[in-house]
Amino acid sequence: MTLSDAAQQQQNATEHQQQQQPAQQQHPFRIRTVTVFLELPPAADLWEREIAAAGTFLRMAQQHLERLGYEVQTTRIATQPFSEYLHGSSSGSSEQISAQQQQQRDDLSQQIYVQNAVKLESLAAKHGINLVSIGSSSNVTDLSVIPHIITHTQHVSCSFSLPADATHFLAQNVAAAIMDVAAATEGLGNFRFAAASNIKAGIPYFPVAAAGPGMHRTFAIGTECDALLYEAFAAAAAAAA
Repeated sequence: MTLSDAAQQQQNATEHQQQQQPAQQQHPFRIRTVTVFLELPPAADLWEREIAAAGTFLRMAQQHLERLGYEVQTTRIATQPFSEYLHGSSSGSSEQISAQQQQQRDDLSQQIYVQNAVKLESLAAKHGINLVSIGSSSNVTDLSVIPHIITHTQHVSCSFSLPADATHFLAQNVAAAIMDVAAATEGLGNFRFAAASNIKAGIPYFPVAAAGPGMHRTFAIGTECDALLYEAFAAAAAAAA
């Protein structure tokens, strides 16, 4: 469902509720997250418009769900793979350069990734969004920048997508990135970075949440259903007694 469709439905439902004024209903599960999916352009000056729209929708969604008696714990955004936009608008030159020049270019690229991740986090906070996922990566070269992104942010998550035929070399590099995150953040950063496999775009849960093609300005709801699970097992146990 798109944000515009959902916003219209929410507005209609709100007007109806205001007329009827029903009592709040409590539910045996919580809404862990309402996550909006965005496909952001490389031009960072265009991000705020999208994030502001997502923030407006998420506030409306949270208010509507809370009027229905649901506890909404967080609101979030998730983007396409970060390597598609965090590098900024500039493109690298194809000229022949020395190893030292390449290292300098790589260092500058990492700085840009980190700066843009920090900016994205700041924009999300400005518009009342709790958490940000910058999507996933399947490129081994991105593993070097991920620990820096996690270290320099507090509410940004990402993941690395492992293929079914992952090599020992790739697994070693992923493990090294996980250890680097743990060392730099005393383990807390590992809540915001994961290696995963067979995870599709559109999942609202972090740190693996990511937007896919055609998902711009759509959303998903993630629930926390431990109370329902307890009720199901209790009922099953009572029926078997």
